[in-house]
Amino acid sequence: MSGTSEMGADKNLYNLVFGESVLNDAVAIVMYQPMLSFHSRPIDMHGVLYAISYFLVRILGCDIIKTSILLTRVCLPFALAIADDIRGLMGNRYRDSST
Repeated sequence: MSGTSEMGADKNLYNLVFGESVLNDAVAIVMYQPMLSFHSRPIDMHGVLYAISYFLVRILGCDIIKTSILLTRVCLPFALAIADDIRGLMGNRYRDSST
């Protein structure tokens, strides 16, 4: 990957290759524990279902965290803008009635 800048490769290509390698590392880390359980016992249907459920629970947990961060990042600025608008309207109303 360090050679991409020397070769004059596009920055998007570097980002795609880097992201793919990070994703591969993450999957390897997540799947290490269920695969380790196969080392101590023979592979059977219970073990395969354990590995699949372990992976799906981790993926679902990551998706919940990702979605909550995304919604916070998207909705918080709108909520703050609406609050500022309301404060501005309320401030104008109080100023108009006091004169």
